[in-house]
Amino acid sequence: WIEAEREDGDAVLAMLAATKVYDFRYKRRDEYEGHLMGTGDVETRYTGIMAEDAPWATHYHGKILNPINAFGYSLLAFRALYDRNQRLEERLVRLEVGRA
Repeated sequence: WIEAEREDGDAVLAMLAATKVYDFRYKRRDEYEGHLMGTGDVETRYTGIMAEDAPWATHYHGKILNPINAFGYSLLAFRALYDRNQRLEERLVRLEVGRA
């Protein structure tokens, strides 16, 4: 069920902007102690967030990325930027018309 429509885009934008982003690899080869688990990928460099810095993007106490929240919060932030841009463009048009 839908509880409410979120309208706090500016607050969410500030929260996302304050979230640290890192370059990282999951494990070094020597951390696997002779056996590779999972994909065994020790070469890929990722750019992303850490669960402790972004609890809004995870669930199960930070153990799993929550794609619905990650996208939802991102969309709220994009909307806040879009709204700011629209207001600035409208202001620019008014200023340009005033100079004509």
